[in-house]
Amino acid sequence: MRKTIKRLGVLFLSTFLIVIMTGCGSSSKGLEGQWNYYDESSKKENKDIYYTFNGDNTGSYTFYSDKKKFTYEDKGNKVKISYENTTIPNEFEYVIEDDMLIIKDSVGSDVKYKRK
Repeated sequence: MRKTIKRLGVLFLSTFLIVIMTGCGSSSKGLEGQWNYYDESSKKENKDIYYTFNGDNTGSYTFYSDKKKFTYEDKGNKVKISYENTTIPNEFEYVIEDDMLIIKDSVGSDVKYKRK
């Protein structure tokens, strides 16, 4: 009887850990959606500058009337973006805090985007 209870406990714990670990894997769902540029000094969004990340790992970057399409790979704390008609992808560190996407640009500065 004790062996059976022990085995059930181990089985339950193993199943619980698998479910938890699966939920912690890198997923692009956190990035999905539109993110408007957020000017920290004015505390305002600029709706003419934004990233759009789609669930199929495609997206676009819009800067006023200029729109660049890309594919991306979410690596958990980094996103690798490959723009159309370019050969070298860009890779940025990022964090999501509440409704804010904070990307480290190529010079190490934080650039903020607010979820639409």
